[in-house]
Amino acid sequence: MNIFESLETTFIANWLIDSLYGYPVMLVLHGIGMSIVIGILFMFNLRLMGLFNNIELGAFKSLLKLAWAGFLINFISGCILFVQKATSFVQNWAFLVKIAGVVIATVMAIIAHKTLYQQADKWNSENAIALSAKILAFVSIGLWSVVIITGRLVGYLEQ
Repeated sequence: MNIFESLETTFIANWLIDSLYGYPVMLVLHGIGMSIVIGILFMFNLRLMGLFNNIELGAFKSLLKLAWAGFLINFISGCILFVQKATSFVQNWAFLVKIAGVVIATVMAIIAHKTLYQQADKWNSENAIALSAKILAFVSIGLWSVVIITGRLVGYLEQ
């Protein structure tokens, strides 16, 4: 038995299968976490791209902390959902693309978060966001969109 088959026999996997509420609750938590992360990061990235200039970039400092809380909710609920069908998910191209997208987009979010703390005041006062930050924001929106799309496809492409 490989590690993925072992995960499918754990207490958590059985709870998701046997419980009336386990799977729906985890799906709802995953949706809430995703809404928080994606909503905040999309607004932040759109602001970096030059939209919503009336919102000060410094306002996103505390919102990005909330985004990390949403990411944690998403990570935990995603791991719990994964164990139920681990062998199927690791063979599903949409799931693999989704996970790769999450990893890359998360690294980009960390870079953007650090850049925000260093540049927010300068960018607000001069209203001149660096081209590299705008490109990073555009790519981030694209990656998170891929994550959402492939995440939705996972259920339709199960083997």
